Amino acid sequence: MKKMFLLTVLVFALSGLKAQAYLGQRVPDITETDCNGNSERIYDLLSAGKPILVFKTDMICSNTTAWGTTVRQFADLYASEYRTWVCADFQEASTPADQCFYMQQYEQQTGMNTASVFRFIDTSSAGPYDPGSRGLAGIQCYQGYIVVGLDSTIIHLGNDLTEAVNAAVNASTTTSISTPAAEMGVQLYPNPVASLMKIQTEKDIKSMQVFDLSGRLVFYSEQPSDHSALDVSSFRKGAYLIRLTTGDGSTIKRNFVVD
Repeated sequence: MKKMFLLTVLVFALSGLKAQAYLGQRVPDITETDCNGNSERIYDLLSAGKPILVFKTDMICSNTTAWGTTVRQFADLYASEYRTWVCADFQEASTPADQCFYMQQYEQQTGMNTASVFRFIDTSSAGPYDPGSRGLAGIQCYQGYIVVGLDSTIIHLGNDLTEAVNAAVNASTTTSISTPAAEMGVQLYPNPVASLMKIQTEKDIKSMQVFDLSGRLVFYSEQPSDHSALDVSSFRKGAYLIRLTTGDGSTIKRNFVVD
């Protein structure tokens, strides 16, 4: 595992020198196929109002399994708003068949399902991770998170999953949010939060709902006195979705983390 970790670090360092992905880059219209023969076309998803969040994994170990599980939980929660793709090129594999074998293991460990997550294997490089491999739409698989916006350009690159999810949700046309919540007059702070989270808004909030990553409702209130702050001291650590319904019937959704 230590050897694989060092190799990953080395590959990441090298890819940084010749990385092809950059903000504003246009992604061509291609179709990816997974190990089960299922295919998805980028522009079909975008035209349906769903941005694409791409997660890279290149080995199976506790860290990447935990990341993948969290990616899947977010993907399940926001399945109607954006699409998640897993770009896999496992270092343990030496042939495309081996890649698919490890992908199946990864799917089982993370609980991924086709309803929210599409998994494809970069079999253009049959062997240990190849920095020159095709990856996503001719773009080297990014060591982190890529979000492809509805205009087919990369609108987010980074290593923070919550930021990537926010970018994907805010870019979606299948949700009532078309701009970041801060621009709509809603701010949550502090975030992450340990006890009391302030909700600053000029909106007329009629109701507040909070969901955990499994989609379970953990808090609901129609009391105006509850709409300026949220006590999360009894919440388990992790990521949550807050949904605010305004007087005009619109819905504002934001992520926050209990630390």
